[in-house]
Amino acid sequence: MPSDSHAHFVDQRSPEIVQDLRSECRYYMAVSDSGLGEIIQRFCSQARARSDEHRAAMATAHVEGWRSIEVCILRMELDSLVRVVYLNHHCDLMRRVELLTRATTPGIKFGVRDSDMVDFAEGLTWLTGWPRRVYDYSNAFIHLSSQHDYGVHDPFQRLDDDERTAITSYLREYHGGTIAANSTFEEIVDYAPKVFDKIARNLESEIDGLERDRALGATTPHTRSGATGQSNA
Repeated sequence: MPSDSHAHFVDQRSPEIVQDLRSECRYYMAVSDSGLGEIIQRFCSQARARSDEHRAAMATAHVEGWRSIEVCILRMELDSLVRVVYLNHHCDLMRRVELLTRATTPGIKFGVRDSDMVDFAEGLTWLTGWPRRVYDYSNAFIHLSSQHDYGVHDPFQRLDDDERTAITSYLREYHGGTIAANSTFEEIVDYAPKVFDKIARNLESEIDGLERDRALGATTPHTRSGATGQSNA
């Protein structure tokens, strides 16, 4: 059954129990010893590759002034983060391997709604509520909408006052500056690279945690310079 624990599963169990669970999981999923490790590494590799592309795209979009693209990149990076958070902190061993297998199998959907993963991430105290703010605001830019007419009409000022206040309070708290509810869309999106870096650092920490999960048999975690663990900054 899913757990509300914020720690990685099974870490405190004896090696014998971990091995028994691992064997049961491999039998259930028809995954060999080497196959399970390959699935984990494939998932982590594709998550990192996606994040690297997002980082490069964010730098270009910011320089070129492609504001709606910047917001979309935030949404896509958050998509990766909430998936790995869900795997690490919500799923038991069976479910985790099932979702990892789905995520690395062409043509198979992940099997969990985005909104459910965001709702779960929202409840983790170390994420302090910011995934929902990023998700809700960036969602409007994924599909063609009036938000893309930002050169003529300011989409930030179309939000209600409470929402604008919440967004600007978050940005000031974590990234500094003097923006307020009356700031423009351009002023808000100027924070996009900083917000992206926050999401990406948390993502790398979560990927590293997945690789180190004893229950999954990970023994050779990838190490990337600059990975600093879970971060609220």
